[in-house]
Amino acid sequence: KPMTGWTTAMVALQMCDRVDLYGFMPYTGARGQRYHYFDKVAGMTKVHSFDMAFEVFQLLASHWPVRIVPARGPSGAAVEPGAGAYEP
Repeated sequence: KPMTGWTTAMVALQMCDRVDLYGFMPYTGARGQRYHYFDKVAGMTKVHSFDMAFEVFQLLASHWPVRIVPARGPSGAAVEPGAGAYEP
């Protein structure tokens, strides 16, 4: 099942000179980590491969004008992928 964010990013690459991706961090299910930035629905990891998608986005960013904007924690510091709770 394709991810909505993946499809949207591919369309944006066809239409825009540059694409900034917000909230595209691998979902691990860590306590406090949100599945969607826009709601508080319980997440699941059985439908999508978030790690693979993040690797592909990183590959895109190394060859195309794509920037993955890091998530920020409560202190405002960037949070590494898979490091636990974060707010995109």
